[in-house]
Amino acid sequence: MGVTKKPASKGQQGKAFKVTLTIMETIDTIRARVKRLRLEFADAKERTQRAQQEENYGLMDLRRKGKTMLDETEDAKDTYRNAVDELWTEYEPKFEAKLLRLADAFLDEGWTVGQIEDFSDEEYALTLPLLRDGHHAGIRITLLESLATDDSLEGIAFGVDLDADCGHVIGGMTPFNYTSELWIPLNSTHAIAERWAYIMHSDDYEAEHVLAEHFKTCESLSLKGEED
Repeated sequence: MGVTKKPASKGQQGKAFKVTLTIMETIDTIRARVKRLRLEFADAKERTQRAQQEENYGLMDLRRKGKTMLDETEDAKDTYRNAVDELWTEYEPKFEAKLLRLADAFLDEGWTVGQIEDFSDEEYALTLPLLRDGHHAGIRITLLESLATDDSLEGIAFGVDLDADCGHVIGGMTPFNYTSELWIPLNSTHAIAERWAYIMHSDDYEAEHVLAEHFKTCESLSLKGEED
């Protein structure tokens, strides 16, 4: 015997309709939320890509600027070196003239004087070798470079060193050493000439006296050591 289904009442039909509507609204809400999330994700992805591109462009720009600055620095260093080369061409004969004057002073005091030695392959310098009583010494005049000394392009300076026995520096003269006025700009021709005048017009016999006193002191100490 079969089962006879009773038709749904109006109340039951209304409840079923409401449930169906609720489910459909829920599905639409979920779809809208998913769509919104997809849009938000796409927008976030686009912003991220744009930011990455801007960062890459920024890095490229920084690299470009860095290379430009490096090239400009190297160009400035080349300009500096060329200017120093030109200055050395002008001042090398002046260095030699000063050393010849010093040679006369040392000869007057009984020293043996050697030929002037050129060290310009290593630095801008000339040296006058000296000998007396078995003691070796030398006077060295150098065109000092700020680029070689402290990696700056401030300029140049002049220095005189008195070397004794194996190159030990026992005295010398570098006008305005350890001051802010040490380096003279390469474009200040007059200032460079004025600075050189300190060297050129210094007392030639003073250098001889310093070296002579040094060797006397060394000999006295040596004799005292033998007596002890």
